[in-house]
Amino acid sequence: MSSRRRATRTSSAKLALALALIGLSLLPAAADDRLDDLLSALQVMPLGDQRPAPFMLDALDGKPVSLADLRGRAALLYFWDSTCPYCARELPSTIEQVNRELKDQGLVVLAINLGEKRDLVAGWVKSRAVTSTVLLDAKGEVSKQYDIAYTPTVFLVDRGGRLVGKAIGERQWTGEQGRALLRSLLARKS
Repeated sequence: MSSRRRATRTSSAKLALALALIGLSLLPAAADDRLDDLLSALQVMPLGDQRPAPFMLDALDGKPVSLADLRGRAALLYFWDSTCPYCARELPSTIEQVNRELKDQGLVVLAINLGEKRDLVAGWVKSRAVTSTVLLDAKGEVSKQYDIAYTPTVFLVDRGGRLVGKAIGERQWTGEQGRALLRSLLARKS
């Protein structure tokens, strides 16, 4: 093989490697663009990667759960109460389905109840076979930190612990776009 041919192949290989590296560096931006498009499609307000207010709340079983404990996993924070008709529809069906399907892939669903008594919440959850982690915001401190005015309100947190989006009201989380959004959230690197 001539030296000229070898030089051309070497240059071609270097060019291909450079283009591949450039392409790889563009992937996060493309993934973020896709996430933004999906947030928009589901009418979820983008939050520009804010840091969430830290909290520690008791679960129904009495064990404390901290948002900081979830580092490295994505989270869906679902603020609800038992008098909310939308929550009564969405939490035991759609949110439970999301929890079952995506928990092994790294999504944690935290259903944060707004100020109701433990016994009332426990009975409500049991009667509807809710298996997501239910937290009690007995004093309303977390709902104040997150400025919760309506139920349900959902916050999406990425694996790096950043708030990605906020939705007020029901969403089609198990529809095509909802699943794509949650998969994109799970794929997002910290």
